[in-house]
Amino acid sequence: MNRKDFVFALFITFMISFCVIEYKSVEYDSLHIQAVQTIVTRNCSYQRPRENLRNNSYQRQRENLRKKNKTETNSLAFLPGNDKNLTQEQKDLESILTIAKSMSKEAVLVTVINDGYLPLAYNWLCNTKHMGIQHQVLVIATNQEAKEKLLSVSPDIKVVVLTVDKYLQKDQKYSHVGYIRLLVRRTEILLALLENRIETFLFEFDFLWLQNPLSLFKSYSGKYDMLFVHNSNRNSMVTNSVNGGFFYMFPTNTTVKLFQELYSRMLKLADRIKSWPPEKKVSEGENDQVYLNDLFSKRYGGLKALILPHTVFPDGKWYSLPESKRKSWKPYVIHNNWIIGNGNKIARAKEWGHWFLDNGSEIKCNFEAIRNINSVKTKEIFR
Repeated sequence: MNRKDFVFALFITFMISFCVIEYKSVEYDSLHIQAVQTIVTRNCSYQRPRENLRNNSYQRQRENLRKKNKTETNSLAFLPGNDKNLTQEQKDLESILTIAKSMSKEAVLVTVINDGYLPLAYNWLCNTKHMGIQHQVLVIATNQEAKEKLLSVSPDIKVVVLTVDKYLQKDQKYSHVGYIRLLVRRTEILLALLENRIETFLFEFDFLWLQNPLSLFKSYSGKYDMLFVHNSNRNSMVTNSVNGGFFYMFPTNTTVKLFQELYSRMLKLADRIKSWPPEKKVSEGENDQVYLNDLFSKRYGGLKALILPHTVFPDGKWYSLPESKRKSWKPYVIHNNWIIGNGNKIARAKEWGHWFLDNGSEIKCNFEAIRNINSVKTKEIFR
């Protein structure tokens, strides 16, 4: 072998060795990246409940329906600092969960409202101002202006703005498409809170609060999964139907499973009506309250639930009871329903002395009215 051939052979040997080393390095780096990605995914995602609650068919259905509706979201697998990959819906839910977790040393009182409910919201905030609970209240509003107004009445509450179409920011008719779409979002939020082990109380603002019921609710911890109030009908105040906008949830496995099923049904409904106009009526047999009552009646997943006494948590039929019966009851709260329209609810509240806002153009609490409602012994509030 001459000198030229020797140098060429040496060069070829060097190149082969370099390529083998580079291949091994790339192979190692690839495995390292994969391992890091796995660790980051496990450590940065929101924690699932410890118990095995995963249902593969449920998860597939959830994702498929999201893709159909072009609202693909995994509410429980956010990667903090990776906002570019999140949809707006995911960002909203991440904000809600972050705030709720910071409040979760106590139960979180959650409600979703649009502009149509704002006057009732202001009234409730004045009504409960003295009860020491407003730091536990998380309001999901539909625009920034509503958030600012709510915080002007009570800076103690937390308010998150939910990104929705403009038509959803206005008052929605019961059991119409717009109403259903807003309730789908609400159900998703409640499920996310429960899956993150946050004790949650869903409430609405069209209630008069005479006493703080939270300590009563807490006394049932460990005994029940959910607490409900009656949903009366035309014939009776005592029924087997429960109110779909006022219930207390302990974040047990059973409650989570029930809400997974409820949300699954709501997603199917949303898919069926996705091309319908917002003002179109949906069958009253298809909404979250109907689905919830079906799951409640079947005690889905072994649900342990209690319906609280109607004399303690009456609905709007209380206003039409004989005076003697009204005085014999000792309600914590009274639901201002069984009357159509928020304007009529406001008029009835004013008639009964259950309105706590000044009559001026500014949003201010009428503290004299608040003192009167709290002085049951000295003031006849039951007319």
